[in-house]
Amino acid sequence: MLATPENLWQVRQGELREAMDVTGIKDVRFLNYRDSGMVGWEDNNHPSSLFQAPEGRRMWNKMVELDLRPPFSADDTEALGTPDDEVTTVLNVGQYVAVKKESLERHRTQIEKDDPVSLEVFKSMFESVAEEMGVALQRTAYSPNIKERRDFSCAVFDPEGNMVAQAAHVPVHLGACRPLRAPSFPPIKLARGGRLNHDVIQLICRNSRTPDERKGDLAAQTASIRVGEQRMRELFERYGTEETSEHMAALLDYSERVTRQTIRDIPDGTYSVLDYMDDDGLTQEPVPIKVTITVSGDEMDIDFTGTSPQRPGCINAPVAVTVSACLYVVRCLLQAQAPANQGCLRPLHINAPEGSLVNPQPQRGVAAGNVETSQRITDVLFGALAQALPQVIPAASQGTMNNMIIGGHDPVRDKPYVYYETIAGGMGARPDKDGISGIQTHMTNTMNTPIEAMEFAFPLRLRRYAIRRGSGGDGLYKGGDGVVREVEFLAPARVTLMSERRRRPPPGYHGGHHGETGENILLRGGVEEVQLAGKEVIDVLEGDVISVRTPGAGGWGAPQHHHGDQH
Repeated sequence: MLATPENLWQVRQGELREAMDVTGIKDVRFLNYRDSGMVGWEDNNHPSSLFQAPEGRRMWNKMVELDLRPPFSADDTEALGTPDDEVTTVLNVGQYVAVKKESLERHRTQIEKDDPVSLEVFKSMFESVAEEMGVALQRTAYSPNIKERRDFSCAVFDPEGNMVAQAAHVPVHLGACRPLRAPSFPPIKLARGGRLNHDVIQLICRNSRTPDERKGDLAAQTASIRVGEQRMRELFERYGTEETSEHMAALLDYSERVTRQTIRDIPDGTYSVLDYMDDDGLTQEPVPIKVTITVSGDEMDIDFTGTSPQRPGCINAPVAVTVSACLYVVRCLLQAQAPANQGCLRPLHINAPEGSLVNPQPQRGVAAGNVETSQRITDVLFGALAQALPQVIPAASQGTMNNMIIGGHDPVRDKPYVYYETIAGGMGARPDKDGISGIQTHMTNTMNTPIEAMEFAFPLRLRRYAIRRGSGGDGLYKGGDGVVREVEFLAPARVTLMSERRRRPPPGYHGGHHGETGENILLRGGVEEVQLAGKEVIDVLEGDVISVRTPGAGGWGAPQHHHGDQH
């Protein structure tokens, strides 16, 4: 049994039984006595104490009464003088040192570095560092995308670059927060020796339409890193380099053990699913994504052979994104709260063929791979696991982030602006309850931009924001509904839409109905409807409205008398 803070008492009872077996005690009974001690201890004279000094034979007499005698006699004792010359009786175990040592070694959770209590303490400390970094970033950032939507992630790494802990931010960043392979151009340091490289910062900002905003966000990220650095210094100073580093390694090992135990609970076998993305934005051809999961003991092979080759459009997913999706799906299955770190990946063997949609070569377009393809990878992974765990895996969620990017000139502030948001949709019905409506799911975990913040910062007006009633699939439990979000433009702008599930709906599971596909609609002058593609760039005029109607989610189980309540 893996030790957790919740089951620690059970684990330690088991360890005590093992220890007693080594010393020759075969029958162990737990009497629920309080701890006791030597003369002067607070619990020493408590009526529930089993052993009360100096009446040392009380423990022995109780053991004799229960016939729980160790392999030495009550005569193997010696008198020890206490500071106040009182005498207490202790067992002389000098001749049993080897047995005693072996017995003590059975108390693993009390003598190992990865005992669950200290692991939980260090896990919380590392995660709190990442969380505090996130708070600092959010509070000091300039762009609404960071300070309002919280589209960022912070993490703590060990000296080898292994991710030890990540704050509960955005799942798609899980795999990106780890070293993989060299990028197409070498990384450039923003700071060296604690001093910012202002030439690099200026280069980045001058290549942006909103340089002041970029400069402010980079400053916020730098401040966030410094907060993390300071907190980690404090941990190392308090606990020492050796102990802190040992617990980093122990947390990686712990996450691996929990992941292996979770995989061990999945029936051995091979499970495969093929699904399609609507298109790549340049052609109308559907794009296949296939995964085959093989579970054997405590290891899992995830093979994307059969997935489309890399595409000319921008839907290619870097392998870091593919790894993120695999890690996210496996972590969803973990019963124990293992930290999101490199250890979870050790039992996984991921084959993402080079040159494919899920592992493109350098120079390929990847903008939508991070946001849209990652969602479809998640869908096929859950679809395959649903064959092995039908009573655990929910039906498909909306399967898209519904990205909308708006750029233009703000006539009031007389400067360029860029606005980006992802839009919520339906969550898949679960095996025991309805899906949730109007929520970000799977690889995104962002907030929506508050209406007041958007209208204050940009020449935009939110005309409608509502649940798209009836868009969730029917079933024994219903899929969550999508939303309708309509943005009116107060000045000309260019809009880029990157969305999925406009042609192929989110499937239901085990007889549940599929959810409704999404729609993107342009209302010219706020009235005339023009159907837009899932991936499209369009110029809009003052008074035009973009209406994004996001997909509902799949239902779970064949429709009968409906058990759930729509959320």
